[in-house]
Amino acid sequence: MEYNLFSAPEVRIVEASAGSGKTYALAKRYVQLLINPAISPEDIPLKSILAITFTNKATIEMKERIIDVLKKLALDGFASKSEEADILSALGVSKEDAALRAHKVMEYIIRNYNYFQIKTIDSFINAVLSGCALKLNLSSRFEIKTDHSAYISYSVDALIERARNDAVVVGLLRRFMTQYLHVERKSGWLPRKEMLSVAEKMYQGMNRYGKEYVQYGSSAPQDVAAQKKDIIERIGRIHKKLPKNVNARFYSSISSWAQADPGRLYIGDLSSYFSYEAIPVNKGGSVPEELAYEWDALRAELRNLAHREAYGYFDCYVDIFRYVAEEMRWLTRKDDVLFLDDLNRQAGRLFDTEKALVPELYYRLAARLRHFLIDEFQDTSELQWRNLLPMIEEALATGGSLFYVGDKKQAIYGFRGGSTGLFDSAPGRFSYLEPKKEALTKNYRSCPEIVSFVNEAFSQSNLGLCADALYEDEKKGIARFMPAEKERVLGVFSDARQVCNDANRHGYVRIEPCLADTAGERNRVIRRKLTETILAVKKRFDYRDIAVLARSNSQVELFTGWLMAEGIPVESEKTLDVRQNPVVKEILSLLAFLYSPVDSLAFASFVTGNIFAGATGLKTEDMRKFIFARPAKNTYLYQDFRDAFRQTWDEFFEKAFVTVGFVPLYELAVSMIAGWKVMANFAGEQVFVLRLLEIILNREKEDGSFEALTAYLKKSADSALFVNAAAMDAVQMITMHKVKGLQFPVVIIPFLDMETSLLGKDDAGYHMLHGADGISLVRLNKAYAAHSGELKAISREKYTENFISELNVVYVALTRAQDELYAFVPGAPEKNDNPVRLLIGTGVVEHGAPCPRRPAARVRDEEQITACAPLYGDMVEILKSEVSDPYSISRRKSIERGLLLHEALSLVGNLEGKNVSAALDAAAARAELAFPSVAQPGEVRSLLGALAAKEEFSRLFYNKDGIILCEKEIMTQRGEFRRIDRLVVTNSTVEVIDYKASPEEKDAHVMQVKEYMSLLKDIYPGKRITGAILYLDTLTLLPVSHARHAGES
Repeated sequence: MEYNLFSAPEVRIVEASAGSGKTYALAKRYVQLLINPAISPEDIPLKSILAITFTNKATIEMKERIIDVLKKLALDGFASKSEEADILSALGVSKEDAALRAHKVMEYIIRNYNYFQIKTIDSFINAVLSGCALKLNLSSRFEIKTDHSAYISYSVDALIERARNDAVVVGLLRRFMTQYLHVERKSGWLPRKEMLSVAEKMYQGMNRYGKEYVQYGSSAPQDVAAQKKDIIERIGRIHKKLPKNVNARFYSSISSWAQADPGRLYIGDLSSYFSYEAIPVNKGGSVPEELAYEWDALRAELRNLAHREAYGYFDCYVDIFRYVAEEMRWLTRKDDVLFLDDLNRQAGRLFDTEKALVPELYYRLAARLRHFLIDEFQDTSELQWRNLLPMIEEALATGGSLFYVGDKKQAIYGFRGGSTGLFDSAPGRFSYLEPKKEALTKNYRSCPEIVSFVNEAFSQSNLGLCADALYEDEKKGIARFMPAEKERVLGVFSDARQVCNDANRHGYVRIEPCLADTAGERNRVIRRKLTETILAVKKRFDYRDIAVLARSNSQVELFTGWLMAEGIPVESEKTLDVRQNPVVKEILSLLAFLYSPVDSLAFASFVTGNIFAGATGLKTEDMRKFIFARPAKNTYLYQDFRDAFRQTWDEFFEKAFVTVGFVPLYELAVSMIAGWKVMANFAGEQVFVLRLLEIILNREKEDGSFEALTAYLKKSADSALFVNAAAMDAVQMITMHKVKGLQFPVVIIPFLDMETSLLGKDDAGYHMLHGADGISLVRLNKAYAAHSGELKAISREKYTENFISELNVVYVALTRAQDELYAFVPGAPEKNDNPVRLLIGTGVVEHGAPCPRRPAARVRDEEQITACAPLYGDMVEILKSEVSDPYSISRRKSIERGLLLHEALSLVGNLEGKNVSAALDAAAARAELAFPSVAQPGEVRSLLGALAAKEEFSRLFYNKDGIILCEKEIMTQRGEFRRIDRLVVTNSTVEVIDYKASPEEKDAHVMQVKEYMSLLKDIYPGKRITGAILYLDTLTLLPVSHARHAGES
């Protein structure tokens, strides 16, 4: 056998096109490092290997693949001889030796799993920061948070608040308002929203590049105003000197500005004539030399103004952000938190300032890394690479290795800092090691028809023709692709051609144009075609085999709505978002009403929903009629409902209505779910209801209010609110940016298009230029590019980046299908408004034929086991023992007074043989301290004295031969705790005393005491068990019958 070994130190780069076995290559390399013939079988280098991925899913997949290869080696379980030969050739050992070594490696991994280091980049950086936390002024227990929006919002508000007494901040905010109203000419009433939006984007940029922001430095408003005045005056002079044979339209344009107000001058408002190199004249005409000089001077001034506007446009935002960032630093230090987005920037501080050298870092990590494997290298940002580089260089210097895999054609995360240029430039740093490069060109995913179609679309000749045809007018400031830019595009796809692994498979490709004059007409056409395609495919595949790819979350919602309206089941981020679940929406409406009874809209939403109808039996249509038939009067909806449906109100609403505010939100929600039989009536929605309860419980750590919950649900990222539901037979709906790494038997792309504008649709109008000095914000538009060659070059760069990114998105989308691929290419007739039509063609593209087979039978949905609904008890009932009568909202003062006395009595134990006056004084003082707003001076002490002095209560305070226990907890057979307010135990008797605020719900009070008495029979066998209720409003004692000796029948 010919072995394919590696020698360290080594740098190896693998370019893996779509479906070519990238994860397999990484797993094989990892096993190659573990089973190395150059080291002893006993020396397993698990601790010295680090594999880095970018998602948790990829981490799990790589671990599974590595374990799978080891199992196949150990148990001789290869599916084919070719796979076995490929693995063994990389190991350099015999089959028998490989099996023995694989066994040992597996055992070692099991014993030392914490050193099986396959991590996301964020989790590894987190481990680095945890070891060096003190060097960053953090504690060793700092918390990682994913959402920084609340901190930014607070910091912006803090800046505005400082304007009360800080003249510098006042000046800053005035400059911002001048910028907002006069420079940006915005008319919105909420400038804070704009300030917050820019601060958010700048925070993300700072974390992406790991640098601070720098300013242009010469865009003071007074300087800009003076320059504008000079420009207007020069235009006036040129206007007066214009010859008669000048172009008429040019003359009109100059005339309109000759006497203009300088304050109205903005580059973007000037006509394109001002960017001409020379004054346009009619045929045979000429321009005097003096006037030509004036024109050149004007163009130079306009170029300078364009630079000032472009480079200095956001200077006031940089000033604001510095204050915001400083406030955030103070807040995060105070709260001892780091944000997930900030991990790499903080790690960069360690290495840039040499606060942590590599040897010290390995000491803190308790491991020395010698081999690095990096997945999806094209998505690695320059900052992430800078953070890893010191460790990689140290490893290579000591005989280690670097192995990275990626595909420039799938670089679609540039907005996160990913750089395709890094894929090509990184090897140059290790040129002394002669890095080895290889390309994986065999496609194991798709059928020959799909592979052939993608090869043709992204061939060098076809891309070259597309780039030549695609350009924007000179009037818009961007010329057609220059040769260098075209070569850059072609370079990304230089290795795009693939061969199919299974030439005998057959599949189908159909790409169809959908031309329409309006967006509404286009949507109607594509909706019909999408539905027809899915229904046709369903005859040969299950719904779950079909994936519909969307460009954005808004498209996901649009397509999901289309399909659900046609009765086609869909699984998408929208359908998996707990906020979008109809049952959860109804639960939130109920809670919104309970916390704000005046919210008639929330109450109406609930009583016209399915939860209400399912529990009460009242028809939704009847509820609608009741709501709209209400006479116009000054009452709230719930009051009218309570009068009209008293029995329903008492059974389902009353307890919660008077309980809200006395029990935590989580317990209230659980009780509502139990009382309204949600789990029983909506078994299919259990996972969403449980996720809502999980969110409520987790939020209680920070703020348990309903207002905080609703704010969290509104602002949280979608991914934080998804449920992990079991797969069902439904069409998979997913965005193109989240489909990378996935594959499906059938893929349908309803809108196959490209966004090739100067700025991406998510950009804020600026380009971040990051250099050695920091990050500068450059405002880009076509008007600036028309007046400045420098800004035009930056615009070209941005345009080329966007064009490549869009091509990559299209490539990713077209390479997800295994058997069948469908796409609809939207556009307007007679217009070249969608570059995909240049890439693929303007007619119908069709290859192969639809698959005649149906996939192997799956378990039918009705045959799958459905878990029983969890049986929730009434949490309010469970909590009853913790509170004295929390239900009567009409007597809250009485309740509060009762709680005060309850607290005081709990501090008074057995007074026998004690200084009674001192004991009562101490108890009263402590109780009044606990309830400062309730207690009246001396009231508690007086009541305690009266109780202790009354003969009928004496046994509750004086027990010569026994004990008196306060707030004694006992446990039921079901594991639930009960707390007895007072327990008087003598040699022959046990008496239960329970405190209540008032006799309301007397029957329930008696039942509670009887339950206590029943529980005590096993704890105190042979003693007589008695009970009584002490009502604190009247200081009367109510005996509870059912007294008997334990064990009596």
